[in-house]
Amino acid sequence: MSTQIIEQLKQSNHYAEAEEVIVDFEQKPSNEKKKLVPELARLLENGRINELVRSRAAELLGVSAAEVARKTLLTQLRREKSGLVRGRIALALARNFKGDEVAEAIIEQFKDEPSVMVRRIMSRALIETESSVAFKELLLLINEPDEKIRDQVIQALGKRQVAEAAPLLIERLDK
Repeated sequence: MSTQIIEQLKQSNHYAEAEEVIVDFEQKPSNEKKKLVPELARLLENGRINELVRSRAAELLGVSAAEVARKTLLTQLRREKSGLVRGRIALALARNFKGDEVAEAIIEQFKDEPSVMVRRIMSRALIETESSVAFKELLLLINEPDEKIRDQVIQALGKRQVAEAAPLLIERLDK
């Protein structure tokens, strides 16, 4: 089972193929997922492997919900050279591991992120963390220069009816 998932992931040439691997992996029992964590971590950390495979390895690590996977993702978020992979790591962390530590790591990376596209992915990750630390950062992002980031943040705050956001949103509306 483990070699089959890893081999399918390595042979994925586009997101649809990789998505099938993720769906298969999600259906595996928890103990089987955790067995793959060391191999997935090696894939993620190997900068010579194709970005698509590495970005999906990050997602599988998140789905495993293993503590060692969380630590690997947090460490790799800071080290990763590829913007695509950094974005996927942030999403994997946000979707699968809750807590302020995750939100703080994403915020730190978001602030240093040079790519607008990756910042957009990371702002989505911040929204998905549902952390109070993230909400404070999201309130600041109401005035983000990038229209798409600003839009998704405003929509998320409105959907969640965050009371602290109301005066800022009204002020933004006036602008």
